[in-house]
Amino acid sequence: RFTLEDMTRKYYIVFEGVSSCLELYINGQFAGYSEGSRLQAEFDITELVHAGENEVTAKVRKWCSGTYLEDQDCFRYNGIYRDVYILNRPVGHLEDLDVAAEGQEITVSISRRGAVSGCTEAALYDAAGNCMALQSLQEEAEISFTVENPVLWNAEAPYLYELVFTYADEVIRVHTGFVTYGVNERSAFTVNGVEVKLKGVNHHDTHPYNGYSMTEEDILKDLKLM
Repeated sequence: RFTLEDMTRKYYIVFEGVSSCLELYINGQFAGYSEGSRLQAEFDITELVHAGENEVTAKVRKWCSGTYLEDQDCFRYNGIYRDVYILNRPVGHLEDLDVAAEGQEITVSISRRGAVSGCTEAALYDAAGNCMALQSLQEEAEISFTVENPVLWNAEAPYLYELVFTYADEVIRVHTGFVTYGVNERSAFTVNGVEVKLKGVNHHDTHPYNGYSMTEEDILKDLKLM
């Protein structure tokens, strides 16, 4: 159960991880279904909640049609294994936000949710926190920022620019970098034109007592062991 007071906001409930599937009810009404167990599931519950106490019912099944698709080399600890929280946002908040960096341009596509009562400020900062550009937009839009001689990203020097979007009392920060992947004439994989070799390991969060729930200390211990 949870309690709400301000009913002028948009309300969402977020499940960061549920395996294998989730059937959700808010105050006895069906709110949605999810079976992407390694992804967050977000439900708009604005029309299902009221001022005062509200009730959440989550029906979690051990197996579902997505179980086969997610059949990986790991132990199966089914249940709600990551955080669950209520998210409240202003009416007219950003809904779709797509950022792409290519050449010397950072392009942003934005759409809004609900009635829009004000403009969104979009600011671009370099990695040192210096403001490079500022734009305002009222409705759904596509805007772009030009970055002359951008610093390129790579794993050894992961330089990122930051976009900051402000609407009403909400601030959204998005980091983005300029990087080009390719295959050269020697059939070698390249990053910004430089040949690289990839090395990696497949890892599933697994704790002998807590299942998928791991602390930062647990994850660091696994990394040191590997």
